[in-house]
This record gives sequence, structure tokens and C-alpha cells, in this order.
Amino acid sequence: MEVVFVAPVRLYPPTSGAGRRVLSMSRCLSKRGLKTTVISLVSPLAARKLKSLAPQVDGNLAFFFSHVCDRMLLRKLLVADIVQFEYPYLLPLMLLLRILGKHFVLDEHGVEFQFVRELNRMPETPGKSRSVGFMLKRISCFSPIVLGMEKLAVSIASLVFACSNHDASEIKRLYCPGNDKVKVVPNCADPDFFDSVTPHNFGHPAVLFLGSFDHPPNVQGASVLVTRIMPRVRDTVKDVRFVLVGRNPPQWLLSERDDNVVFTGAVEDLRPIVMGADVAVAPIFSGSGTRQKIVDYMALGKPTVATTKGAEGLDLQDELHFLQRDTVEGFSE
Repeated sequence: MEVVFVAPVRLYPPTSGAGRRVLSMSRCLSKRGLKTTVISLVSPLAARKLKSLAPQVDGNLAFFFSHVCDRMLLRKLLVADIVQFEYPYLLPLMLLLRILGKHFVLDEHGVEFQFVRELNRMPETPGKSRSVGFMLKRISCFSPIVLGMEKLAVSIASLVFACSNHDASEIKRLYCPGNDKVKVVPNCADPDFFDSVTPHNFGHPAVLFLGSFDHPPNVQGASVLVTRIMPRVRDTVKDVRFVLVGRNPPQWLLSERDDNVVFTGAVEDLRPIVMGADVAVAPIFSGSGTRQKIVDYMALGKPTVATTKGAEGLDLQDELHFLQRDTVEGFSE
């Protein structure tokens, strides 16, 4: 059996939650002996770079870069036994396979309609970004378009994967699919990937925030962390360092930093940096799905502080698995 993943997400470097989900699922299937192909529609570097990070497992796992009109992509879709589409935005390809009578899976990284609706409620940032998330935020009429697109994608898919029971319930409430169509496939961590990690030595107490700055909720959370939480923490721990890992930090946020704030940009291997931190945080106030960053923090045993939204869908218990704090004062403490 051959499974093909079609992913309009950046797979390399592996610091985005969406990319990590695709890599985890494809590697899991490959290890089980299924011929698995991942086709990235975003980064042409993915196919070459990923070979060193996620090597082929018994020759079953392969990576390619393509675009939606590429004949190679169409051939792969037609010969695959099962196709998995990441996000409902690939609806035209889903309709094509539906017409041809082929099975496909829709992998929902969140509930896209709710995500876009929350984007419109987020406060404006000082600078402009060209990332997809911020461009969607500027389109006031986009929410009903996504609602219709997601509803149709859910209705024609053979199966729909959700990240959590919370998301599965929302998909059922909004789109009323068949009772057995929506399955929960949680974000997770491959224990082999996190085995035998040598921690980075920051030389100071370190607070870590992980996340791509192309994603508006990460920018919002990082802004609160740098401008409001960090000064309070420094009042008690003078030499603390706040380390923010992720691609494309906005210039206006970089201007807020001082010697106690470090923006690393994208990194090829996040494990030593996470392992070297003293505390890992997720001050997230909007978005959908579950946060892969928290799964990674916990895979490396890091004490974690997060908002209710940041830990949404992960079935974590406050004061046992992590600290849940929703105010600047509580989070800083």
C-alpha cells in the first residue's frame, strides 16, 4: 500500500508545528512498512534537507517538492492507494480525486474557520508581514469563504483527522459529518527523535519560546512575553535570558529586545536548545488545534508554563503536568 501526503506547509527546518505533525505521521507509517511519500508544496529545499533529518526507513519514506499543476504530483495522486491532504485549502485537488472515485483523508491541523475568525479579532501589530497568516487576517470577508471550503472538504473526505477531542467536537458541531468519519490523531513526539540529546549551555537561566513568527498567534504571544512578562521576571532573576526560536521574527519585535532577549531565527535542530532551557513557555491567546511546542517541551522534560489556549486540546492538568496561567502577573510569577 502507498500513502501520499500533500502538505502546503514548510517541512524544513522542522520548527513549525504543522511540519512536525506531517513528519511524525509519515515516519510512523513508514516504520510500519507502508510506502510513504511526502510532497511539500512550499519549500524546494525540503526534499534535499530532510534526508539528513528524517532518513528513509527501510526505503519506505521519500520526500519531494512540487506545485499544484505539476504532472509528478498528479501522477502520485493517481497511483496512491490513500492520499492525505493537510488543511482544507487543497480543496480543488480533493474534488479531482472525488470525481475519480479515489479515497483521501483530510488532516485538520485545527478548525480553520475558527482560526481565521480569531485572526480577525487579534489586535493589529505595528509592522506588516507577508506571511499567509497575516495576509488572511487582512481579508475581512475570508471567514465565510473558509467556512464553505472547510464544510465541503469535510463532506467529501473519506476520513477526517483532528488533533484533539476538542477539535473533533467542533468539526462535528459545525459540519455534521457522519459519526465515524472524524478520528482523533493527536500531535505527539517520537521517543527515538528525542533520545540522547546534549543540552545547549546558555550560561544563564533561560526561558524558551518556540514557534514560527509567520504564525500570528506566535507573534502575539512573543510580544506579550518580551514587552510585559520579561520585565517582571527580570525584577527577580536579573541575569535571565529569554530565548525565542523561530523563523522571520518581525523587525518591530526585534527592536524591543535588549541583551536579555535572544532571537535565534530558524534552527536546524531544536532539541539541544529546548533541552538547555530551564523553563519553556507558550503564552498563546488565539488559534486552533494543539501546540506541538508543548508536546516537544514535555518530551524533553521541561517545566512548562502556558495559557489555557496554549494547552488547549492536550488534556493536561494544571499543577500536575504544567502551570496554567492566563494573566501577565500569574504567568510571570
